[in-house]
Amino acid sequence: MPVLRRSRWLGGWALSGILVWQSGTPFSILSGRGTLNRAGGYRSTYNTADTALDKQQLDALLRFRMTGTGPLFVPASLIGPDGRAVADDGAPFIGGQVFYNPGAGDIGALQRRMFSGPWTFNLDAGALKTTRLTEHQSVEFRMETTNAPNHPQFLVGDQNINSPAFGKITDTLTTSRRVQFGLYYRF
Repeated sequence: MPVLRRSRWLGGWALSGILVWQSGTPFSILSGRGTLNRAGGYRSTYNTADTALDKQQLDALLRFRMTGTGPLFVPASLIGPDGRAVADDGAPFIGGQVFYNPGAGDIGALQRRMFSGPWTFNLDAGALKTTRLTEHQSVEFRMETTNAPNHPQFLVGDQNINSPAFGKITDTLTTSRRVQFGLYYRF
């Protein structure tokens, strides 16, 4: 009989998990200016920005930064005092400005979805214990959790250089850790 009791405690366990480790979501640097092809105003919101930097230089600038005021994806030096990445039309350039609005009749030089946001690492896990009471009856205890490490997965959406929220990360891909328990009697 002691062997049967031990097997009830040691046996019947199952573990599960889903691990996601992937590159960040693609995003664009937009101007949103209707400089060309403005019919209906729908296409102008996707007009990209201009820059004098090449892709390698831009990749060195566009990366995740945690600051005292929250997460950013650009250095604070690229953001003007009003939160935008460009100066007002006709005003002198802001210090560190690397993005520009395309001129009238032009489209932006940057490609859409040219950049990638921060990498994603997430783990959902579960544990299950089944205990047999008789030949046809058992009790099953489950514990399941999403975002087991309980760390934020930041999402960088399209960035508009004329927006006061330029470069700020304001959204996440996942929620905080959630744990759920279940108890089932099977007969």
